[in-house]
Amino acid sequence: SHSAMLDALKSYGLRVNPCRVHDSIETVIVECERRAAERESLPYQIDGVVVKVDSREQQRALGTVARAPRWAIAYKFEPLAGRTKLLDVIVNVGRTGALTPQALLEPVNIGGVTISRATLHNEDYIKEKGILIGDTVMVRRAGDVIPEVLGPVADKRDGSERPFEMPEHCPSCKTQLAPAKEGDVDIRCPNVVGCPAQLRERLFALAGRAAFDIEVLGMGAASALLESGAIVDESELFGIDAERLARVPFFVNKDGSLGSNAARLLAN
Repeated sequence: SHSAMLDALKSYGLRVNPCRVHDSIETVIVECERRAAERESLPYQIDGVVVKVDSREQQRALGTVARAPRWAIAYKFEPLAGRTKLLDVIVNVGRTGALTPQALLEPVNIGGVTISRATLHNEDYIKEKGILIGDTVMVRRAGDVIPEVLGPVADKRDGSERPFEMPEHCPSCKTQLAPAKEGDVDIRCPNVVGCPAQLRERLFALAGRAAFDIEVLGMGAASALLESGAIVDESELFGIDAERLARVPFFVNKDGSLGSNAARLLAN
């Protein structure tokens, strides 16, 4: 049985999560609810429990679908949530020019993680939720990972709150903003070539694991390369050399020599 296998692993000195064998689905439901109530007292983070068929023979008979076994199912807990103050809303410009409002929050600890920022998706989302700057808001970690503002706690308002207004011009290059096509929810900066924010985001995306996987080229390094003029667009990254990196303080040691990050970037 599966439980016997876990007992054997434990006897070998390996760490095994606690499990119980149940005779009915009713006691399984009670166990799931108990685990949800105790989750914050555990020395590690969990977002649910897994219910499995114990018999190995029945497991083999049930088989699998693609990568998922038919004999096991995950019971996910409700995401952890907390209250905090929405201090302000800033607007980020993405690599495609889309503008995304982002909540600046009074830091709040939710499930062992301190959250100070969360996406607000778009202007329609803010209006639909009735969120005002200065509100006390409910925040959760969607999937126990991504910070999300659920909505305001209206009875905590004191009259000092104010509505968010989407800017008419790009906060990075001051170009007039507009939807890509009529009816689009997202507002975009059409200055694809000359917008510094779009260029920085594209350069960062280029270095990501899904692209060229350049580990040393994070957001800070991307910003430093562009602000120093070492490169003017993402294509110039492929011709970067030691001479140009020497003009970027981010890649230079205090004694003026190139740092280890420069050597790693050149090696890539």
